[in-house]
Amino acid sequence: MDDVLETVPLRRAQYGLALLWFVPAFFIFFVLMAQTLFSPVYEGHQRDVMEWYGALVWPTSTLIVGALVANAGMRTDRRVVDKVLLRIAQFCCGAYILALMITVFAPGLSHASGFEKDAWSLLTEARPWLLLLQGVITAMLGLFFSCSFYDEPPTAPAGTPDRGPGGAGS
Repeated sequence: MDDVLETVPLRRAQYGLALLWFVPAFFIFFVLMAQTLFSPVYEGHQRDVMEWYGALVWPTSTLIVGALVANAGMRTDRRVVDKVLLRIAQFCCGAYILALMITVFAPGLSHASGFEKDAWSLLTEARPWLLLLQGVITAMLGLFFSCSFYDEPPTAPAGTPDRGPGGAGS
């Protein structure tokens, strides 16, 4: 069995995770915005709904943007990440986004099934569960964004002394 580690270029992996996160996050944002502005679904809790969303989405969003910005100035980036670690991070992001969507659309689902519950109370009851998932996702993304490595050692610019295993360019 071959023990070769499958890798993905870091930048491509980061952009893919950012798309996986931000496309549904913005969709949920606009759904909640429309529900609070044009519908009585969250009557009396409009500000609370946006604070709920911000607390559950903003920390992960800033982590992703921070990692992208930190690497934006690099012209050539030969760093890679473990493909399995990327898949785990994608799964965690997808699961969290799915949980957010289920929570946001739960009032309509509960109404359709005859289970009447106030939309705001559904959001507040789901919050502890979502916070647990958010902790897992933040840890996973932090690990993912910090575990990049060079597929092969970077080459030193011409004229730079070799600082190999001896350390002093001997």
